[in-house]
Amino acid sequence: MTSFSWEQVTSWRLARAHLARRVTGAGLVQVVADMCGAHAQIMSSVPLALAARVSRLKQARVDAALQEERSLVKTWAMRGTLHVLTADDLPLYCAAQRSRDQYMNPPFLKYFGLELADVEAVLDAIPRALDGQVLTRGELADRILEITKRRHLADRLRSGWGELLKPAAFRGLMCFGPQSGRAVTFVRPDQWVGQWTDYDTDDALQQVFRRFLAVYGPASRAEVARWWGVRVPEAGRVLKLMEQDLAEVE
Repeated sequence: MTSFSWEQVTSWRLARAHLARRVTGAGLVQVVADMCGAHAQIMSSVPLALAARVSRLKQARVDAALQEERSLVKTWAMRGTLHVLTADDLPLYCAAQRSRDQYMNPPFLKYFGLELADVEAVLDAIPRALDGQVLTRGELADRILEITKRRHLADRLRSGWGELLKPAAFRGLMCFGPQSGRAVTFVRPDQWVGQWTDYDTDDALQQVFRRFLAVYGPASRAEVARWWGVRVPEAGRVLKLMEQDLAEVE
C-alpha cells in the first residue's frame, strides 16, 4: 500500500485547489470547476475565496460572470447549502443531486408541517412559474400559489431557508438569477445557461466524487460523505462503483 506524509497530502491539496499559486483572471471559471464549486452561504465569501486563487480578481469580475456572462451560477448544492458552480457543471451536479431525498422524508415533512403532496405540487409548478421569467422570491411564491392553489404554503415558499425550493434546485428546475436591488431572483437553469445535458444519477455521482478526490484527496468514506452531505453508507455505495479507479493509501 502506498503511503504519504501529511506534508505531501497538504502540498497536493494546496496545489490542486490553486492555493499554492494564483492563476490569471482568465482562469476564473476553471478555478471554480476545480474547487468543486465555491461555498456561497455568505455570498461575500465567494470573491474572497476566489481572490486567494485568481490574480487581481475584483468583485465586478465575479458579478459579471454570475449576471452577464452566466458562466457561473449560484444554487443549492452540497450539504443543502449555497454554492457557486460553473454553468457547464451545473447539469452534472444537479443530476448527482437527484438522489437527495432528505427534504421529502417523513421527519422533515413533519417538522415543517408539510405533506409529500405539497412538495410534489411545488416541484411540478416551478418550471411553469419560471418559464421565460426572472422572479424574486415573493413573485415566485405568488406564482406557485396561483398554480397550486395551496395557500397554506405561503410562508414556507417565502422562507429564506428555502425548504420548498431546495428540492427543485437539486433537480435542476431552478437556480438563482441576477440580483434585483437587494432581492435575489430565480430562473430556470435550462433557459438561463442554455444547453442542458442530462446524466444518469449514479454516473454523475461518480464524476463528482472523482473530482472531489482529485483535489481534496486522499479522503475516507466519512469525509466524502460529510462533503457531499449524505450518510456514510451512501457515499460508500458510490465509491464502490468507482473502485477500479481508486487506490487505498495510508
